[in-house]
Amino acid sequence: MFALAVTLATATALIAAEPAAAAPADEGPVSIAAAIAAALIRHPDAALAEARLAEVQAKWRDRRSEQLPTVRLIGVAAHGSDNNEADSQPPPGWDLRATLDVPVIAPAAWKRLEAAGFAEKAAAARRQADRESIAARAAVATIDAAAALAEQTAAAEDQVLAEAIAALADELARGGQTARIEAERA
Repeated sequence: MFALAVTLATATALIAAEPAAAAPADEGPVSIAAAIAAALIRHPDAALAEARLAEVQAKWRDRRSEQLPTVRLIGVAAHGSDNNEADSQPPPGWDLRATLDVPVIAPAAWKRLEAAGFAEKAAAARRQADRESIAARAAVATIDAAAALAEQTAAAEDQVLAEAIAALADELARGGQTARIEAERA
C-alpha cells in the first residue's frame, strides 16, 4: 500500500507522479487526495466535514474490491481562501486530519466515467460555488456531492464509486485548488 501525504496551500498545483502501479497523475487517484483534503480544510463547519467524510469512508470501505491496489490519502488542514488575507488563519475547529483508503483507478476506467456524466455533476457544483464567490462553497459542494454519489452508487460495482469520487476530485483540482502531493512507500 502506498501512503500519500497531502499538503494543501493556495497557489499553483504541483502533483507528483505516483509509483508505476498507479494511474498517471492527471487521470486518477492522486487528485482524489486534493478533493478530499481541500473539502476538509475549506468546510466552514468542522463537525459536518468530519461527518460527511465518515459517510464516504464507510461506503467506500464496504464496497472496495480487495483485488484492486489501494492508496491511503491523508488530508491535513492548511489555511483559508486566497481571496482574503483575513481568511489566511483557520478558524477554531479547522485542524482536521483524515485518511481514506481507495482503489487505484486505471486510465481506461477514467474514460468510462466521462460517459457516465460524473464530471459534469462536479463541474456544475463548482460553477454554482463560483457564482456565490465564496471559496468554501466549492468544498462544501464537493464533499456533499461525494457523499451523494457514494449513496447513489451503493448498488453498483466498486469501480463506479471510485470513478465518481475521482471525477469530483479532478474537477476540484481543475478549478484552481492547490495541492502538493508527495508519494512514498509505506
